[in-house]
Order: sequence, then structure tokens, then C-alpha cells
Amino acid sequence: MEAEESHWSMGTKLEKEEKYQEALEHYLKEAEIQKQRNNIAMAALSLLSAAKCALKAGDNKAAMTLFDLAGDSYVKYAESTSSVSPRSSIWGYKMASKCYMWANKFEKAEKALETANSMEEKLEPSEDLGAGVPLFRPYRKKGGK
Repeated sequence: MEAEESHWSMGTKLEKEEKYQEALEHYLKEAEIQKQRNNIAMAALSLLSAAKCALKAGDNKAAMTLFDLAGDSYVKYAESTSSVSPRSSIWGYKMASKCYMWANKFEKAEKALETANSMEEKLEPSEDLGAGVPLFRPYRKKGGK
């Protein structure tokens, strides 16, 4: 691995080459680095990527464990952003719910989704982007079609 190439980059490269076990190892190393940097969202994403690689490599037991760990990391992210960015927190709980479902942790999945839905209900209408509303409006020329 080149000095400037991250474990994330190596993981994605190896995954494209269908070297799933090697990719998994790089994603796990990246998760550890991101945890040390307190970048919880990136650690969660790295764990999720590792879980998907484990699944592709045929190691279902490892995949289930990694999906569960990714879910825990997304919950931690959601908790850390709840007072600063409710939308980010809701997203974190929804991602956690998906990870827990993939890990067959249905009670944890339901709890995370309930938390996300409860938070979403409390948002002011101006804060609620709603489903299907684009983040950016389409560009239109002034005075034209």
C-alpha cells in the first residue's frame, strides 16, 4: 500500500477486483482509524462496507457481527448529532435500523426506526424536507423556460 493511499481507497479497489476478504481487512482498519479520530459516521460506513464484503466472501457469521457493529456505530453517530442536526440524527437511526435488520437484530432495528420516526414527527415544518423534495432546486434560466 502506498503511503498516501488510505485503507478506504484500498478497500474499494480490492472490492472492485472481487478480493473481498482483503477489502474487508482494509475497511476494518479504516474503521479503527476513524474511531480514533472520532469520525463516527465514517467508522460506521467502513464497518458497513466490511460487512458487505464478508457477505460477498461467503462469511455470513462475520457479516452479521459486522452489520450489528455498524448499527451500533450509526446509533452512536445519531446520538452525537441529535442536538446539533436532527436530520443527521434521524438519518443515523435509519441507517442503524437497516444494519440491524441485515444482522437479524429485529428488536434493535425496530427501536432505532421508532426513534427516527419519533424525532421526525417533532420537526418543524420548515425543518422537514419531506420525501421526494430535492436538496437543490433545478437550475432554470431567468426569464426563460
